[in-house]
Parts: sequence; C-alpha cells; structure tokens
Amino acid sequence: MKHLELIYRNSDSKLTTLRLTYAQENLTEAATKKAMQDIAALKMFDNNGVNPYVEPVAARYVETNTDPIFDTRSAS
Repeated sequence: MKHLELIYRNSDSKLTTLRLTYAQENLTEAATKKAMQDIAALKMFDNNGVNPYVEPVAARYVETNTDPIFDTRSAS
C-alpha cells in the first residue's frame, strides 16, 4: 500500500510528518507544494502551543509491503 507523506517544519523548527493513506498516486511537485502551502496557511492545528505545519519541506510516496507468516482468518 502506498502512503503520501507530507513533511513540514513546525513552529519549534522540528520536522513533522503528515501521513495520508488515500491520496492520488500521480501528484506533481507543483500541485503538492501548493496543497502543502494551503494547509500551512490555514494555521488551524495546534499541539500544546506548537503549530505542526508551518513550512513545507518535502513530500514523498512510501510503499509498505506485507509478508504474512500465517493468517488463520481465511481458514474454513
């Protein structure tokens, strides 16, 4: 499964990651930067006085693979 990770610098100058599970898989750099800037401009998030999404830093797709060892849910 692919996830979209949006990485921001927060108001404490630390990195914060916003992970989106259901996102388009063909986003352009320009569209992604604009969306990240729009999120930052909202200034609607606060975590104990720290705004987690101040400055867009990076965006990336991360793919997670699962290798099951066993699964009894499908046994009949």
